[in-house]
Amino acid sequence: MKYIEIAFLCFTFLFVALFAHPFLTYEYSTPKYFFLIVFISIGMILYLLRQWRRKDPTLYVALPHIGWFGFGIAALLSTTTVLFTNPTYFQFSLEIGIYAFLTAFMALYFSNLLETKREVSTFLFCALVTGFVVGIEALYNYYTGNSFFLGFYGAGKMGMKATIGNVNFVSDFLGSLLPLAFYFLVSTPQSWGISKKPSIVATLLIAIVKGFGGLSFCLFYLVVLLSGTRAVYLSLMVGALVLILTYGWYRWTRRKDRVPASKSSRVLNAALTALAILVLLALPPILESENNILRTTVDVGERTASIFDPRGFQTTGGKARVLAWKASVLQWEDNPIFGAGIGTYMRDSIQYMGKAIHQNPAYVDSWSNFKRTHNDYLQVLGEMGLLGVLAVAFTLLSMIWLFFRMLLRMKNRDDALLLILLAVSFVEILGHSFTEFPLHLLPNQLWALAVGGIGFGVYLNREGALAWRRPLTKRWILVGIIAVATVGTLSGTLKYRSMMADAYFKEGNGRFSSLSQIDGYRSQHAAELQKAKDASKALEERTGHYEGFATETFLARVIPQIRAAVGGNLTEEELQERGLEELAKEVKKEKARLNDFYIRYEDNQTKMDRNAIEIYAGAHDLLSRCLDMAPYYGRSHFYMAALMVRPERKLILFQQKAEAKDPLDPLRAFFTEVTEERKHIAPAYRLFPLERDFEWLESKVREGLSLEQMEAWVDIHNWYDIQSYRDSLSYYHTSFLGFDERNAYRQMGKSYYSLHAMLRNLIVGYSQLLREHPQWEKELRPLMERHQQEALAAFEEFKRAYDRAIYLLPGNWQMFPEWESIYSEYISLLLKNESVQTVYPKIRAIANLRVQACEWMRQVQRVGIPDDIAVFYAQLSQTFLDSRLYQETLYVIDEGLNTLTKAYRWNKEDLENNPYLTEEDKTRIRSFLTAYESLYRNRSLFIDQVLEVYAQPRATGPSNNCGSTIGKNICSSIVNGRGRTTPISSTC
Repeated sequence: MKYIEIAFLCFTFLFVALFAHPFLTYEYSTPKYFFLIVFISIGMILYLLRQWRRKDPTLYVALPHIGWFGFGIAALLSTTTVLFTNPTYFQFSLEIGIYAFLTAFMALYFSNLLETKREVSTFLFCALVTGFVVGIEALYNYYTGNSFFLGFYGAGKMGMKATIGNVNFVSDFLGSLLPLAFYFLVSTPQSWGISKKPSIVATLLIAIVKGFGGLSFCLFYLVVLLSGTRAVYLSLMVGALVLILTYGWYRWTRRKDRVPASKSSRVLNAALTALAILVLLALPPILESENNILRTTVDVGERTASIFDPRGFQTTGGKARVLAWKASVLQWEDNPIFGAGIGTYMRDSIQYMGKAIHQNPAYVDSWSNFKRTHNDYLQVLGEMGLLGVLAVAFTLLSMIWLFFRMLLRMKNRDDALLLILLAVSFVEILGHSFTEFPLHLLPNQLWALAVGGIGFGVYLNREGALAWRRPLTKRWILVGIIAVATVGTLSGTLKYRSMMADAYFKEGNGRFSSLSQIDGYRSQHAAELQKAKDASKALEERTGHYEGFATETFLARVIPQIRAAVGGNLTEEELQERGLEELAKEVKKEKARLNDFYIRYEDNQTKMDRNAIEIYAGAHDLLSRCLDMAPYYGRSHFYMAALMVRPERKLILFQQKAEAKDPLDPLRAFFTEVTEERKHIAPAYRLFPLERDFEWLESKVREGLSLEQMEAWVDIHNWYDIQSYRDSLSYYHTSFLGFDERNAYRQMGKSYYSLHAMLRNLIVGYSQLLREHPQWEKELRPLMERHQQEALAAFEEFKRAYDRAIYLLPGNWQMFPEWESIYSEYISLLLKNESVQTVYPKIRAIANLRVQACEWMRQVQRVGIPDDIAVFYAQLSQTFLDSRLYQETLYVIDEGLNTLTKAYRWNKEDLENNPYLTEEDKTRIRSFLTAYESLYRNRSLFIDQVLEVYAQPRATGPSNNCGSTIGKNICSSIVNGRGRTTPISSTC
């Protein structure tokens, strides 16, 4: 029975580590978690059932187990914060919390199941085999770009995903297995009952084990070096130091003990140890040399040195990690005791990173789309508060204490070596957890559980240091079975829903991407259609490509050919007639060719629309299934928001309208009802701005007016666009309950701007309708007033969305160059909507934010060029001047110069002294300097012109051009202060 349990445990480890499926694998670890929960729960129940049949069953519990259960309880308690603040997200937080609690059972299971050296060695050898397969897969990825499991990855370092999904965690897993490979290389498998004089079979078995250990050691080390993961490099260095110090200390404490060992065994192990050290020292120089046997080069020394290089820290992700750490601390400050809730960092990270940037402007270039803190300890702090951190600290400190207590009592050197090497593996995992999140992923996390559970488990801690054996009555065994079954079932159910949500999202996202491809084809078709239309026009006008079809030109070319063909048998009139016939034939031929194109175009367009509708429906269905499984899955909400404004949705609506018995039915559903398309919008965001409008339209149709006529009067297409954009925005708002994305705010700003414009167009259309049908005054006027309020609210939301986008990511243009234009984009939209005088204060605030962001960026990235702001101030001043708002003109010029002067000085200095500028940077700086200097010259010219105008009336008498209020203000300002003006009027 027990052998079956151990075999099942080995199968579980192997299956979880290697599982990858084209449909189920999106986030690599999600399906692995589901299968792990199912298999490990079965394994624990089998263990408890075996205990039920034993005569005097006991349960081994060590001090670290208590800490581990404390961590699980802290994880569950943290979910209460989510339950009260964001119930939609509670399912996901509970999913992680209940699994964290289950890991405490798993650690206890590992500690109790593997009771002998044979059992421990068997499982560890299985782990080694698993790592070997992962290593082979990683090298296959690296050199060929292919995978044994998932097809093509892409060659090179970043393609080295194996079955784990990320090169950093492949190296972490294999790096943490390196000590295990070394153990099997230098240790004799005494657990297999091999005598001092082994048989040939036993000798062969020893050779196989040692050989496989050595081969695995070389493979794991090679993959680690190829990965270039510096945190793993550093963690292994620390682990090597731990190995040397602790094993040396252990040997010193046992220096008086005489452990019998054959000379040949000692010599062999010494030689194998020397061989391992030789591999450690020789492989990096081989990889650094050109044309080496491995056909690849990696500068291991440079990569390692960059760990301690400040510039390398800034340019290779170090600063981005520190910013994420600061965000986690800010998250903790809001919920210091229980934390914000396990699993919430990925939802809240963008908000806290934005806050951290404004508190620490030196990190303005460090924003990255991290959904994890890249420091498991700080993530525990932010998500689980002080309770979680104290549980982790208690567990780790008790493990350290227990490690030294056990080592002091150990007499078996092989067991001591195994314990120390397991500790080295754990050190590597814990060290890597300072800058990454290996404990979030499988199989890394499962291996860490196994290392911890075996390390302070019943075999290595046979003397029971800091541990207790408690008798297990049948009642407690039954309680244990029920607890494992309950926790496993709940955790497995939640993980299954996440796994399927991931799978549906992956497929739905693929369909959505296909729609983007169709958009490209549509653009190409539209271009081809325009060419055909231009050709038709040119054919009719005999221009361009068809200049030769002009009558005189064509006849001059064709008549000589006809004359030569028929000789002198035709008169000039007959030649003329024959030439015109030829012209008619050619024109007819060209028209037929163009008509054939139009027919094919219409046919292709119909097929494309039909295909697009099918893809749209498929994408919507899959994303909807994802949200059925996981209502918190904000990424699906994000893509549903984009689907809501797709043209295919409009085509489907019109198809339904054409096929319906009552055409009002699909319109009623679209404008007033919670349809299938809207069921995943949070109730608070389900809005129908045209619900009353539709009721009015329906009443008019019931009174006998034509639906087609009413649709034309109200502009039904504008109605459709208003509701579509409203649905899209509702999905964006809903997405924030479980997901946050910087681009969402920018897109929401654009969508709210469009909605504002559509509502204004609707009001204008209703006004025209009222002039034609004044009898509808009482019905339309309230609708117009309501839409006016909605338009104003949409405009405020537009500004709020853009303000938030700029706040969250004010800079970092070296990583996201498309983001630098957000300031000018915002200003342009403001100017399109309102008069300059009205929006100027807001534009001025945006300009100041832009210049501030440039200053921050220049301090850390050595480049900051607010060239767009210089252009805007020049345009604004000219606009005021054209409107004869002279005081405002001078005020704007002065504000522009004051805003940009500091930037002008640093850019002028950079152009002369900054060696890091690219040619593009230099071109932009020159353009900015020219714009600033032009603005400065314009100010001087403007003042001189105004003074000249002011001087003439003073010489001729009291009737002067300064008679107006503005004239008096600006003239007195110039005369008294040489250009100091008062602010723009309160109308701004």
